[in-house]
Amino acid sequence: MLTAIGGISTAQTYVPVIVSGFNHDLIAEGSGGTNRAENTTTISFDLAGGFGGNNVMYSTDFRGNFNPTSPPPYGLPTNRIINSANLPGASYTLADYSANNTLFLAANGSSGTLTLQTPGVFSTIAILGSSAELSSGFTARLNFSDGSNYSTSFTVPDWFNGSNFAVKGIGRVSRTTLGTSVADNLSGDAQNPRLYDNKITLSPPFNNRILTSVTFTKTSTTGRTAILALTGITAVDAPPPPVALPATSVSVNTATANWQATPNAVDYFLDVSESPTFSTFVTGYNNLVVSNAPTKEITGLHPNTAYYYRLRASNRNGTSASSNTITFNTAGAPPCPTFTTTVTDVKCFGGSDGSIAITASGGTGNYQYSLDSGQTYGTSSSFTGLTAGGYVIRVKDANGCETDVREVGITQPATFVNFTSAITNVRCFGGSDGSIAITASGGTASYKYSIDGGQTYGTSPGFTGLTAGGYVLRVKDANGCQTDIQETAISQPAAAVGFTSIVTNVSCNGGSDGSVVINASGGTGTYLYSISNGVSYSNSSSFTELSATTLGLAVKDEKGCQAENEFVNITQPDAISFTTIVTNVKCFGGNDGSIVVAASGGTARYQYSIDGGQTYGTSPSFTGLTAGGYVVRVKDTNGCETDIQEVGVTQPATSVSFTSVTTNVKCFGGSDGSINVTAIGGTPGYTYSKDGGVSYGIVANVNTLAAGIYTIRVKDANGCETAAQDVIITEPTALNVTLSGNVSVTYGYGSNCTTLRATTSGGTPIYSYVWKQGDVVIGRSATQQLCPTETTTYTVMVTDRNGCTVQKTVTVKVQDIRCGNKGDKVTVCHNGHEICISPNAVQAHLDHGDYLGGCGNATARLSAEVATNTPLTLSLQAYPNPVQDVVTLDVLAPTAGAATFEVLDLTGRTRQNRSENLTEGLNQLELRLGTLPTGLYLIRAVDALGRQGVVKVSKQ
Repeated sequence: MLTAIGGISTAQTYVPVIVSGFNHDLIAEGSGGTNRAENTTTISFDLAGGFGGNNVMYSTDFRGNFNPTSPPPYGLPTNRIINSANLPGASYTLADYSANNTLFLAANGSSGTLTLQTPGVFSTIAILGSSAELSSGFTARLNFSDGSNYSTSFTVPDWFNGSNFAVKGIGRVSRTTLGTSVADNLSGDAQNPRLYDNKITLSPPFNNRILTSVTFTKTSTTGRTAILALTGITAVDAPPPPVALPATSVSVNTATANWQATPNAVDYFLDVSESPTFSTFVTGYNNLVVSNAPTKEITGLHPNTAYYYRLRASNRNGTSASSNTITFNTAGAPPCPTFTTTVTDVKCFGGSDGSIAITASGGTGNYQYSLDSGQTYGTSSSFTGLTAGGYVIRVKDANGCETDVREVGITQPATFVNFTSAITNVRCFGGSDGSIAITASGGTASYKYSIDGGQTYGTSPGFTGLTAGGYVLRVKDANGCQTDIQETAISQPAAAVGFTSIVTNVSCNGGSDGSVVINASGGTGTYLYSISNGVSYSNSSSFTELSATTLGLAVKDEKGCQAENEFVNITQPDAISFTTIVTNVKCFGGNDGSIVVAASGGTARYQYSIDGGQTYGTSPSFTGLTAGGYVVRVKDTNGCETDIQEVGVTQPATSVSFTSVTTNVKCFGGSDGSINVTAIGGTPGYTYSKDGGVSYGIVANVNTLAAGIYTIRVKDANGCETAAQDVIITEPTALNVTLSGNVSVTYGYGSNCTTLRATTSGGTPIYSYVWKQGDVVIGRSATQQLCPTETTTYTVMVTDRNGCTVQKTVTVKVQDIRCGNKGDKVTVCHNGHEICISPNAVQAHLDHGDYLGGCGNATARLSAEVATNTPLTLSLQAYPNPVQDVVTLDVLAPTAGAATFEVLDLTGRTRQNRSENLTEGLNQLELRLGTLPTGLYLIRAVDALGRQGVVKVSKQ
């Protein structure tokens, strides 16, 4: 069963709906025998080995193997009524426990339909169901009496522990002995299993349509689902159901439906059916909207038939449940009518002028008439335009009562008049000797004949003296029966004899290759041709080998029809002649010579040749010619050629050329290169280009050139240019000097000396060196030892073999670490504090991680320098200092190699360390100190040779 729902409110109705379409029995019931659950159900709800296992539901009267005489602890009520705990006021009526009582769907995509025993109109549908083996997804399609439908989706919870339950604690029982389950074993508790409500709310227009069935389609792979019942609910504050009253004014095919007016109703909906459950409807009375008046006439009913009607009231809030059902029987019909017929046969064979007139009597008036045994009816009793054949007559009165059928025949004459014709065409174009002879048969003798489609007739079958054209033939017999028209035509030659001519004039002056071709048309058959104005004729239409003259052309066909004569002229051109204009080659070996030919006479569109006629071209101008002899000839469009004429094109005796001498640039970036060009040949008055001819000048020697590639070209007085020649001016590579060595020393402990080395590349070896301190020369070799006592700047200048120079300046920083009243002690950073100690104690401090100089100084000398007296140190600087996060280290390495970097707190504990590969000279790297607490830290670097550098950093 289904239940239609709408909510709890005044004037809201809950209607349990009886349905059919259940496919399984899932409710065990009754007593007697063994294995009662298996014998009173058809399938297990859940699966053995699943979440439950091999169970079904049971009723309170179930007596099984384990309770043969005592009631079970739980179960479904024997009255089959479920009052919903989730939807107060809603109740469901379950199907008979002893028959199929469940729509059971397990497979994804499976479906079933529950059909309402009494279709109704609802605002909401409530569905009572449950799922085993997890929840199940569904699509519900609601089907309405007007053929429309509405679909929606919902989920049925698992029968254990789901929310929004209609009833809980219904119990379950093992259906069979399978696996761990034992037949008739009861299980469950006061909370589980459960049945659930699912609501489907209908919006306009579906909440005013008659619901006939609901189709459920499973859309999930989980769950085994049981749909047990439906309930329908009207809208909140919808009117109460009206009270239907007995029908009045019942006749053979009409009746009047009556009902009591319902408070707050605006409209009523009327259903009329021949079924007490309204499974079908009388046409036009399927949820018919009627006015607010409490009566409605019902028409179109059958005599002596039982009918049922019911109503629903509606207002702006919704529609009520259906009223009580009223039944009535229509009155019996009077006797059926009878009829007679009058037949008129077809006059001519194949005609359609037959008719049948029907006269009806008896029955109930407003007769309808049929010629096809009642398949179709019409209101007219007269049927005209009929062909010969049999017709089955039937008459129906206003009550739909039909007579017996009666066959009636319409006859026609045996044969139809027909004819044949013989045509004689017009012999010559424009003549009038055509004729038509007609032979008639069939129909009735004494025929009449027409050649204008029946507009006029005559008694003679022969028509002569006709011109070419179309004629419409028709024959009429003695009874006036006419044949169909037959179109025919008298033809004539398509056109009168005529001709055109194609004259080919004599090609060359004095020739005899003229011709005339005559193209004849019209007339009949083969033609004869004449060029003597008809004096003589020939079978050939082509006349050749004619000289210039005047000809009289004539043509006649095989019937002697002649075209009008025509005179044509064959002409010839004047003789061809020509003159030439020669332009000689400008430069030796050039090809800028030309010959221009001017032709006259002959036939225009000349062709020209300079090789004696071996090849021709359409241009009279021949350019790009080299020096030499040419044989000129002209040919016109007809192929007539002139005599040949020899023409010569000359050129200068020699071509211009040059030589060059190059001087390269001495120093990198200089402009003292030069090119000296000497030109010969051609015509004196040369100009010179070093950019490949882009620009020219009169100077042959250029001595202020930078290194590069120069493209030399010479042009003589006549503009004749030499070929381009690339000349390369080179220069040394840039002179460069680099300095290596320690540029930071300490003064006051150990050696304060450092040795710097100048390494030179580029320029032109051999190199010389000058070291200066200020303006004072302090050395002249590549290496220089420096022992400053204070920070000092030095300059080294390098000169190569060409006198090119380069210089480099370097500053050696000196850290004075002397302390004490006499300056005979050494400053050391010890545990973040500066101390002044004896030189004899320095090495011990350095061995324990202290470093020379003040704690804030970014440069430190290694303690190993004292023992080894090594002039190279690892210099370390840090910035910014103080720092919050990222500190940058500048590391000046004497040699390339690996180095380790440590961040130490003042207790000597290592807080960070990493390794880097250093290159000789200045290196930069970054350390992140942002995660360290605020305080002072030492950053110590140690390279592969054990040389150290230490710098103190303040972390903020």
